[in-house]
Amino acid sequence: MRRTIFFLMAMMGSVLGLQGSASADLFLQLSDNSGGNTGILTTTGALLTFSGTVGNFSVTLTAITSDNVSTGSSLNITNLSVSLKSGAGLVSGGDKLAIDAAGTNYSLPVGPTLTLASSGTATFTNSNSGDSLTYQSYLSTSNSSTAGAGTASGSSTLTSTGGVPPLSLSTPTNSATVTGRTGNYALSSITQIDIVSLAHPSLVDTTGSAIATAVPEPSTMAIAGLGALGMIGYGIRRRKGA
Repeated sequence: MRRTIFFLMAMMGSVLGLQGSASADLFLQLSDNSGGNTGILTTTGALLTFSGTVGNFSVTLTAITSDNVSTGSSLNITNLSVSLKSGAGLVSGGDKLAIDAAGTNYSLPVGPTLTLASSGTATFTNSNSGDSLTYQSYLSTSNSSTAGAGTASGSSTLTSTGGVPPLSLSTPTNSATVTGRTGNYALSSITQIDIVSLAHPSLVDTTGSAIATAVPEPSTMAIAGLGALGMIGYGIRRRKGA
């Protein structure tokens, strides 16, 4: 009987995706419209950082991290600070910085249907009216490391109303349903910061997250329910036999 119980528990763990966590391969590209480009940074660990200049911008990125766990995989941008570097001249139409992040080889959560949720924040300090940040997340069932590949969540833009005091804004949570996954997948995000004027030395601090969670399928729920009923039945039989 104990072997039967252990088998049922192992089967339920497999169905519900109770595997250990693993790290995704991370990719980062930063570029601006004045022609400055860092190229592509890659790692096979669970952390990416950056500090330096990109075209007309000074950029400090505390971390890009990934989680690959049964409850929901994620690609996270933590504490990204962006400002125009000293002496930078504004290009026609304003300066635009793009931060493209991606993580490949996500295997969890299990199931062919996933929900992609996208959210972010921005704090504008000493900013110009019209300075903005746009954030969007993507899920690629072909496991592409190209930021923007696959199914997109809704795009969110946060726009400063100007002024010296810090202005903190948060995007709504935008979601999309992704179907047809058969193997590992990729998460990515594209963040664009637009500086429209040199009147203030604008500083933008931002975070962003792309999170994939499972959509329970009827067959999965049925198997899980049968396993739970089996365990309940076994407990009742034990009490009656005592």
